[in-house]
Amino acid sequence: MKLAISRLFDFAQVAATKAGEELKPFIDYANGKFEELHRALNGGLTFAENFRAQEITAKLKHATEATLAVKSTPKGLIPLSVSDSDAITSLVWSVNQKGQVVVTPRFLLAESTERTVMLLALFP
Repeated sequence: MKLAISRLFDFAQVAATKAGEELKPFIDYANGKFEELHRALNGGLTFAENFRAQEITAKLKHATEATLAVKSTPKGLIPLSVSDSDAITSLVWSVNQKGQVVVTPRFLLAESTERTVMLLALFP
């Protein structure tokens, strides 16, 4: 479905009026912006391509420190998914003296089993 102001607003009804003449540049501009938005959303926006971010997949254990491979120092880390139908209850992270990003996760099911966790690292 093509998003356009002309589908939301029947311009033909006011086109012949003074208001229609004055609104036409705005309507044309808004149509262009909606078209850009539609193209962007159809193309599949991803964090990695459109934001300064990196998706990281890591094997982590409950309450055990692990080092992540990141391209630079992140501003934040967001957990996206956890394997084995588990959930992260907390994720403490820091940058050590070597400049490496270190995380210590705590899982809902506090087992020693290693879990695959997908994280999103956001960069300034």
